Amino acid sequence: MAGTNIAAPMTADTAFVNPAGLAMTFSGTKITFNGQWIQNGQLDPNNEAHWSLASSIASQHYPYGFGIAIRPVHNEQSTYLIGGQNVTLENSTREIIFSGSKVFFKDKLSLGAGFILGHNYRSTGLNSNIIMAPGFTIGTLYQLPWRTFIASTLTTPINYPGNLSQSSGIVTDFFQEAYSPWRTSLGLGWIPNRHFQLATAVEFIGVTKNAGLLSQQTTSIGTIAGFIPRVGLAYNFAEFSGFKGKISMGTYIETPRIDNAGTRLHWTTALQVNPWIFYFGAGIDVSAPTYQNIIYAAGIDTIKILELLDLIPSLNRKFDNTFFPNVNNIDDTGLSKPLLTPGSEEWQRVKDNPDQEVNILQVGRDLPGKIGIKIKNAPKEIINIGPSIIKNVKQVVKDTQEALNDEDGIVKSEVPVKAKKNKSKKKKIKKSK
Repeated sequence: MAGTNIAAPMTADTAFVNPAGLAMTFSGTKITFNGQWIQNGQLDPNNEAHWSLASSIASQHYPYGFGIAIRPVHNEQSTYLIGGQNVTLENSTREIIFSGSKVFFKDKLSLGAGFILGHNYRSTGLNSNIIMAPGFTIGTLYQLPWRTFIASTLTTPINYPGNLSQSSGIVTDFFQEAYSPWRTSLGLGWIPNRHFQLATAVEFIGVTKNAGLLSQQTTSIGTIAGFIPRVGLAYNFAEFSGFKGKISMGTYIETPRIDNAGTRLHWTTALQVNPWIFYFGAGIDVSAPTYQNIIYAAGIDTIKILELLDLIPSLNRKFDNTFFPNVNNIDDTGLSKPLLTPGSEEWQRVKDNPDQEVNILQVGRDLPGKIGIKIKNAPKEIINIGPSIIKNVKQVVKDTQEALNDEDGIVKSEVPVKAKKNKSKKKKIKKSK
């Protein structure tokens, strides 16, 4: 969604996107792992692609939400010819974020905060240095009528002290201090139902004085504040009991923070599919010809695994069992409790069945004992794995065929149905003389 998630945060990375969303818009418990290949010609003169990993876990237990996330923030790495030798220099920063939030005022307002543990790594190939430093982030999310939202976030700057006394080989004064600037965002989002999200946001990035690039120290970075407008959307194009599909897209304009660099227009798109207990995804953020970020993901839906093993209560999910579900109507089904319309069918169902919500803390306490029982019954469980897989695959195929063969109900109603003629013969009534 091109970074607009602050106003429609429904994925596990809500922990760092906008912690307020953990208690308001996020639903259930999710764990994700994403690999990224990032190619940035403004930072790397060789225009090489570098790999990084992002992961997150999030859970909502009304009226609270919690999350932990790891994300890459900055990465400069390349090989330079220095003093007749090839020297690989690296300066990379990642952040570990512990977030939590709570809803207030009859679920209209959510306030969230997070503690950031910043990790800066610098290396010359011969020597390296790791610096840890703290930071904080806060977020707000306010719910307006028609399930629209106003959002804001603020992240404090993080300073990583240098160590000029440390030897850096043939590179002079390499282990200088590093600085991550403050960031703030404002956003507006719309979530009519579980199938569709639309959002727009504006991000501001603070100034970093006396900062330069590894490739060229005389090239300043961050001498002026950054301004990045964004717009994006996400749509669940398929929903079945054993298969889901989702597409996201968006665009944003990146104003230059590096000397002699121009404004870049970015286009983003991502595709995710969830067959049975698995998930696969791929996405790209591109601004030709100087920037390319390829994201991919693959793994197992941990929550579904726990359900299948009876380690957590089975969640009462509803499925449309169709391709391209309707996005126009305001529908409560499948959304988090604070988004439900008071008095609606879904609101009443959640109110009458509070035990169906997964308590992640209670799950953690019960898990060791349940795992022990499963180990004892392992032979029987292994025997049942094959039939279970076959059953779920058949169900996916059946749902897909029904969706492809099924005509839209509205079209059906437009086709007149001929009334059957009554073939029964009428009895003639003889007139009395």
